[in-house]
Amino acid sequence: MQYLPDQVQRELRSLGKITESEAVLKEGDIFVAINVVNQSRRILALDVGLVESLYKNQSAGSAGTAKRLLKG
Repeated sequence: MQYLPDQVQRELRSLGKITESEAVLKEGDIFVAINVVNQSRRILALDVGLVESLYKNQSAGSAGTAKRLLKG
């Protein structure tokens, strides 16, 4: 089980895929939205390509930053 990065979760909220009180967790190949207030869970019917592209874009941005910091 792994929570998606904060930036990906913000993007999913802005797209209306999850609410302000939900966080997304990846369990195997399924994405689950967990309501942090009442602990209810629901399976997200997301386009896996959308989540993976958001995740890769976020990872690529942070990797580039890390490289610049290490060189400095």
